[in-house]
Amino acid sequence: MSASGAYQCHEESCTNTGDSKCGRCKQARYCSKACQKLDWPKHKQSCGNDVGLFHTSKLDNILANMLSGEGGWFQGINRKRAVKRLCQSFQFWAEDNYVFQQNLIQAYAEAGGYQSREETTQQFRDYVQLAKSKKLMPSWWDEDAENELWVVAEEYIHFAIEKSDIVEEYGYSSGEHMVLRSMASTIFGRSVF
Repeated sequence: MSASGAYQCHEESCTNTGDSKCGRCKQARYCSKACQKLDWPKHKQSCGNDVGLFHTSKLDNILANMLSGEGGWFQGINRKRAVKRLCQSFQFWAEDNYVFQQNLIQAYAEAGGYQSREETTQQFRDYVQLAKSKKLMPSWWDEDAENELWVVAEEYIHFAIEKSDIVEEYGYSSGEHMVLRSMASTIFGRSVF
């Protein structure tokens, strides 16, 4: 079954839904033992690093690197996760604008009939271009990563994502909600708060 959304198999080439979690970190999801075994050489490098991130200096390092322009948002994650994180930071920014500023933008505007998919896609393109202009993209970002981004973006960016969705997917202690908010604030150069 092809995955749509939060629970895609962690194995990079797989597009199935990941219903089982890694027994060690409880973060990576897999559709099968075969995919988990195939992904292990890559996953073991970061396995367990995200558990309790909120209570470690790793979160501080990521946030500090983002603020210093070193693009720390992609540290310790694979390309598939980096692409998804970029999309989710945009989605979360749309949600925060709606909740804190009562500003109907991106997904909410589209859902209300105020904005087209093309307009949302253009706003995301501008967001990615802004990140590139601020040198916030990984040095390994290439044409393949860019192509993957636009495939994943079509699935994600047209819908806002709430903090509860992020916490459900990654756990509160991961601090992922803070990373996503900080990413968007760093890319846009302003906060919605």
